Amino acid sequence: MAKLAARLAEREKIADATYAFRFDVGGKPFAYKSGQTVDVIQPQPRYTDDAGNRRTFSIADAPGKERLLVATRDRGSAFKRSLVEAPLGTALEIDGPYGSFTLPSKPSEVYLLAGGIGVTPFRSMIEDTRERSLDHTLTLIHSNRTPEEAPFLEELIRWGVESAKETSTGKKKRPPRDNSGSTGKNGASGANGGSNSGGGNSGAAGASTLTTSGHPRFIYVPTMTQAARSARGWKGERRRVAPDLLDDLIPADRDSAIYYVAGPERFVQGTVGALKTVGVDEDRIRFEEFPGY
Repeated sequence: MAKLAARLAEREKIADATYAFRFDVGGKPFAYKSGQTVDVIQPQPRYTDDAGNRRTFSIADAPGKERLLVATRDRGSAFKRSLVEAPLGTALEIDGPYGSFTLPSKPSEVYLLAGGIGVTPFRSMIEDTRERSLDHTLTLIHSNRTPEEAPFLEELIRWGVESAKETSTGKKKRPPRDNSGSTGKNGASGANGGSNSGGGNSGAAGASTLTTSGHPRFIYVPTMTQAARSARGWKGERRRVAPDLLDDLIPADRDSAIYYVAGPERFVQGTVGALKTVGVDEDRIRFEEFPGY
């Protein structure tokens, strides 16, 4: 597969030490499925180290956009420092897309469990489901230490609240223009503060947030495990993603849903173990780790 020439078009800080980047890929949509990844290459990075000038990122946007969105924590590596400090317009290369960490083709009940920046492929899935009015029902359980560290927090809360409002009124918005959330048990709508929405076109305008059966397309349950450290305060869930939390949030019939897990390696291992502990069959679990995030 030939590499695609790209340029750094936008950069925005979306949470503490966390940045969203939009890449211009030639003025036309880049073909991929929500949940897939690309490799980003900096031909002439400002800083170098032994890890090289290439990194893999999950795409954070729904397909069909003219610019490609990724997001990452800045942990001080040469690659990420170079990307954070690069002037807008810097030449890059995109390789991909890659991966099969994508939604089922048929309507499904899906639980998305994210640790921190692991939310990026799930943001793509959620936005895609909303924009195309797919009949998946998506519940995102998103674990962060504080609201200040939670990427896309305000946007995800807004999407969830929109779904909850439509469920309570029984009304749908008009369908999307082409074919191109939440109040869970623990009250995400009462959350205080959070990051901004992550750069420009947040999509989903005019999309229906209900499935054809009238169920909400998206439920958002953020949890802040070190909320006491937050300068903003937090009124929502605080538990870690462990068996007690999962018992309260996932279906009693564990085999009625599919479970996707993404985030740092330690989070993924712990969450997969917790899912198995509460009786989820490992064949119903899909996961993706982000080493070094």
